Amino acid sequence: PKHRAVLLELSRNAWPVYLPSWLSSLSEVFPEGVEPSWSLLRYFLGYYMVPGLIGNWLGPAALNWAVPLWTWCGIALMVSLFTRGLVAWRAAAATVLFIFFSGMDVLALVMFEGWEWFEPSFAWNGWPWISLGPNDFGHEFTWNIEVHYFSNLFSLMWTPQHFIAGGLFALLVVQLWKNRRFLAISAVVVCASVFWSPFIAVSLLPLVAVSLAKNGIWPFLRWQNLLLSPPLFAILLTYLSAGTEGIRRAVEAGIDTIEHCAWLDLDGETLAFDEAVVESMAAQGLVASIAAGPPWEVFHQDKELAGNSSPPTTVARLDTMQVRWRLIQRMRELGVQVCLATDSVYGMFEDYHDLSYLAQALVDYGDFPPLDVIEMLTAVPAHAIGWGDRIGTIEPGKLADLLVVRGNPIEDMQALHAVAAVYQAGVMVVQP
Repeated sequence: PKHRAVLLELSRNAWPVYLPSWLSSLSEVFPEGVEPSWSLLRYFLGYYMVPGLIGNWLGPAALNWAVPLWTWCGIALMVSLFTRGLVAWRAAAATVLFIFFSGMDVLALVMFEGWEWFEPSFAWNGWPWISLGPNDFGHEFTWNIEVHYFSNLFSLMWTPQHFIAGGLFALLVVQLWKNRRFLAISAVVVCASVFWSPFIAVSLLPLVAVSLAKNGIWPFLRWQNLLLSPPLFAILLTYLSAGTEGIRRAVEAGIDTIEHCAWLDLDGETLAFDEAVVESMAAQGLVASIAAGPPWEVFHQDKELAGNSSPPTTVARLDTMQVRWRLIQRMRELGVQVCLATDSVYGMFEDYHDLSYLAQALVDYGDFPPLDVIEMLTAVPAHAIGWGDRIGTIEPGKLADLLVVRGNPIEDMQALHAVAAVYQAGVMVVQP
């Protein structure tokens, strides 16, 4: 994935790292007549730079030990700051509390989405934490222990590049919130944290606000904050945002599939739909793979849609997804092949009908014709993986990979849940 790619590029190339636009650049073979355009590697590199530098010195193979060593150094420093000044038993108790603590995710959900979104789901995930809220990844064991709660341990395992740096920055602010020397550079620290992750910078703002309320504004109004933080923030913003027109660059690079294809602008929120780029996608036969699940909101509005299955992780609000769905319809009108897929994992529902729920949402809430949705679930994905001549449609000579349902999905998409049989290459493998 992207983390491996970033580390390998830092290890293999001279710094600063510039990358060509054409995918075949790894072999340095470009199509005849094509001159590659070179772009600066832009990412939140704070976590990656030390192991990347070691890999650059000793070769990419050194990443196998440099990355875990660097990660454990961060964890050790974080724990030492968290238990600083505590006797042994209290330090041990504090460490356990730190590992299992959660709650801020639920607080944020309630703040931004309201109490109606807070509905505890219960299932044992097989990990040493409990999870509370709409976060069921569907990896339950047979035990009927019904508590679901995300903790710091999950965040550490899932996104160490965010969590470790975020923890260190937060602990630094908490422990030095009365130190006037630190307050004089606190704005610089917040700006610098953007290089690790924008999430960290945002999460530090409430802590700085508390310190500001306790100490007053004057300790912050020092030349370090006033003179250094604005140019530092401007430099980082310029570095991270310039040249991020991902979809256009992907089309120019000649790739054949774009995942998500969300048309987000540089601010990460505004949509920047470009019909000229869409027409180029259609001309090249490029496939847009819309990787997303149904909006969480749907499962509170339509209990019949949810059925007896557990709801998914929050994907987006329904109104946000409906805007994206309209762009999908326009892309199809302009000739782009669009396929539907899940995002990150499969099995976010107890019954593993992820795509069936998405199909229902598209028909019921996105005004998609049912036959178009079926095509985006079958024929187009088969074409996207290069197997369009083998699967995806029912034709003589193709593999009979079939989902047999009771009812007609064209008339009622809920028929996709009424599975009668599953065939693989003509052999029945499932009969509920």
